[in-house]
Amino acid sequence: MDWGVVFKPKSYVSVNRPVITGLTKETDMDVIMIVTNKMYLVLDGERNPNALFDIYNTWKKYI
Repeated sequence: MDWGVVFKPKSYVSVNRPVITGLTKETDMDVIMIVTNKMYLVLDGERNPNALFDIYNTWKKYI
């Protein structure tokens, strides 16, 4: 597991943003986007306030 920055392809949603690589072979994790999306859902009342803990508990088995 490493931090990295994706520079190509330019059409990639997380281009030029810090991402976590190495958790899965298929995808990188754009942590900023994940936290932003979850917090908007929490503020709208569509997710429980422990949404970030739930994500952490899901992904910690890959660390």
